[in-house]
Amino acid sequence: DSGRDAFKVLRCEDTGSGCTPSLTNDEVANSPAGYADSLDALWKMNEPMWDDNASTFEVVDSSGNGNHGNSFNGAAITTSSKLGYGAGEFDGVNDYLTTNLAVDQSNSTNGVTFEAWVYPRRTNDNNYHFVMSTSSGSYDYDLGFGYLDDINGHWYVDRVKGRSSTGDPVYFDQWQHMVLVFDSTGIRFYRNGLLIYSSADIAYEVNSSLTIGREGDTNGRYFYGNLDN
Repeated sequence: DSGRDAFKVLRCEDTGSGCTPSLTNDEVANSPAGYADSLDALWKMNEPMWDDNASTFEVVDSSGNGNHGNSFNGAAITTSSKLGYGAGEFDGVNDYLTTNLAVDQSNSTNGVTFEAWVYPRRTNDNNYHFVMSTSSGSYDYDLGFGYLDDINGHWYVDRVKGRSSTGDPVYFDQWQHMVLVFDSTGIRFYRNGLLIYSSADIAYEVNSSLTIGREGDTNGRYFYGNLDN
């Protein structure tokens, strides 16, 4: 469904027990869903090309909220996508996107959900490689993979107060649907509709802008692979 082809950030509107999985998701059964009326940003990554121009906002936010982004250092559109025309391609060396989306990481909101189709490629180092990050000098809200616990790699999540391995192996060279939920009950990580990891042991932080393809405002830990919905 090309209409759902995107890297999405959604705001949970539930004021009761938190965001819970839903069988109504038409992308991956059991993934958290149902937040279309509170969509903060929707990057379809279907543009004809990105031009590395920090003034053009060429990574278009289709949510209507104006949270457009910019590509840097050769992050590109590829037709090797999961859904629709294109996907973002990242070389693991220095490619990344910045966005206008300021993520509220305080405990005064109902939480935030990050969702994407991810196609990771194997790297030849022992570093972390971040799909997305709000890091601004601390752990903040991040998702990436690394090899510290296993030579085959595991997915890691940052939860402001620290970094944790989800224990979930990285399946390289294949598309997988990732959902990361932060709210007042803690953090939950889903892969292909399955709840893989959860923890109530999180902290909260000030607003920070979302970066895609590397760890926040650092010059390193770049994602290697493709990102789509």
